[in-house]
Amino acid sequence: MFGQHFYHEKIRKCVATFGTMFNNIYVIRKNSSGSVIDQMKVPLAYAPKQKFLDRINQSPDFDDNERFIAVKLPRMSFEISSMYYDPVRQLPKINSFSQQTSGDNTNRQKFFTAVPYILNFQLNILAKTNEDAVQIVEQILPFFNPAYTVTMKQF
Repeated sequence: MFGQHFYHEKIRKCVATFGTMFNNIYVIRKNSSGSVIDQMKVPLAYAPKQKFLDRINQSPDFDDNERFIAVKLPRMSFEISSMYYDPVRQLPKINSFSQQTSGDNTNRQKFFTAVPYILNFQLNILAKTNEDAVQIVEQILPFFNPAYTVTMKQF
């Protein structure tokens, strides 16, 4: 219907880029004297929040080991919450650019103006204690004042 197949993995790259921003979040636990007793990296996964809540709310039958799923807390998950067209950033459709194909100096591939979309992500933090959740939030919020811009290569 639309001609030749193409797939530039742009949405996939956006998801991966968003996830890498939260790769190095750690939670430190201290004893009553203030010395560090445990430091753990917070796991991150692309998954809906409801998936993790369902795992936690399951009442597993301990005789049936196949149904028992352990969830390590704290943890973070993220997902695309919305995706919509942004008419403000749309450039004229007749604009185009070309790129040299890999390994060939004579052939170039022509691309037309990209259609701008806004991808909204939702980051979820699941923690057993308030202290763990606050540590995670305090490592993230200073960078988003009020927004955070990431640059990616298109192709």
